[in-house]
Amino acid sequence: GLWTGEFFSWSPDGKFIAFNSLIPNKISQIKIVQADDGRESESYDLPLAARPASQSPLWDANSKSLYFI
Repeated sequence: GLWTGEFFSWSPDGKFIAFNSLIPNKISQIKIVQADDGRESESYDLPLAARPASQSPLWDANSKSLYFI
């Protein structure tokens, strides 16, 4: 996927990084990686129309959920 480094966010507990990724003309993804070793923890496919490219993913206070428009 394409990642420009513009839209990412750290979880409040500092254990994860969430970022937007795009496979051009196919899908948009939200990826979550572990901060200590970079291993992918989770990935969510989104329709291109739902691409959240204009803002970073927003974590809840407990680092359990992500919110995006």
